[in-house]
Amino acid sequence: MLEINEELFKAKKGGEYSRNDISNDFAIPGEITVTITLNEYRSLVSANAIFEKRISDLNSERYGAQAEANALKQEREKLIKEIAELKIKISDLLMEKNTPPQDDKGEEEEEEED
Repeated sequence: MLEINEELFKAKKGGEYSRNDISNDFAIPGEITVTITLNEYRSLVSANAIFEKRISDLNSERYGAQAEANALKQEREKLIKEIAELKIKISDLLMEKNTPPQDDKGEEEEEEED
């Protein structure tokens, strides 16, 4: 009988419990167990369901926040590029304003030569 218990204990992975592992659905003789009432069981199941729902809601919120953050990052990059283009345009306009017109001088020199 001791050999069977050792095999069962090994099947239970040395005491490591997993939610979805059916090898945890039995008790090995000598294993410490707890007896609870149906009301206590219902309370535990209810608390677990509430907890899992909360986790699901938080994951949904996180997903939404990440999507919004990504959209804002893309918009930011677009605006940075637009600002850079506008700075170049402003710089070009200022250069044109401060540079004396080349065509007028050329025409005046031609008129003087005639």
